[in-house]
Amino acid sequence: YYRRMKSKLGPKGAKCAVARKIAIIYYQMVTKQEPFNLEILQRQQQKNKEKRIAFYKNKLAKLEGLA
Repeated sequence: YYRRMKSKLGPKGAKCAVARKIAIIYYQMVTKQEPFNLEILQRQQQKNKEKRIAFYKNKLAKLEGLA
């Protein structure tokens, strides 16, 4: 997440984004009295990976159509 944000926001902005993300996760855990669920994180990461693959496949198809 940090590397993705660093490319968009720069190093300072990425640190702030990561800190915010951690703070939100912590707040949700404390207010809902739920432990951190690693499975949810892994599912989300898998969805992001699939989206990225689909994006690049689509981009490749468009580039092949131009050639």
